[in-house]
Amino acid sequence: MIRLAKPQDISTIKKIEDSSFNKIYHEDKDFYIENVMNDNCWILNENDIDCGILIVEKKDNSFRIESVSVLPEYQGKGYGRKLCEFAETICPYDQIKLEVNTENKKAIDVYSKMGYTIDGISLDFYASKVDAFKMTKILR
Repeated sequence: MIRLAKPQDISTIKKIEDSSFNKIYHEDKDFYIENVMNDNCWILNENDIDCGILIVEKKDNSFRIESVSVLPEYQGKGYGRKLCEFAETICPYDQIKLEVNTENKKAIDVYSKMGYTIDGISLDFYASKVDAFKMTKILR
């Protein structure tokens, strides 16, 4: 089940994202608070366990996947794909965008199989100064 996140979920959201990326992803909880309050964050629950999150960005007539995070013990089971497919169902536009670490070959492969194509690169995109591929999927 995928449900809209609530303010009381913020510590769970941060835990899922930090453990998914194996580091502190966003230092400031304000990032999570803002996304929850703006209805931009969803939680994936399987068997009564909150195991994944989806954070999107809606602005300037565009829709972007900000983060897809799944607890390590749930990775490789299709939950990330499920969250991306959910994002596509709520996207009000004809395309959806995301960025992915250029070194994350597994995620790039998954996104490519889902129909996303690389259409650019953002240099030093992440705080760690790692580059990101810009990817887009045409929905309609």
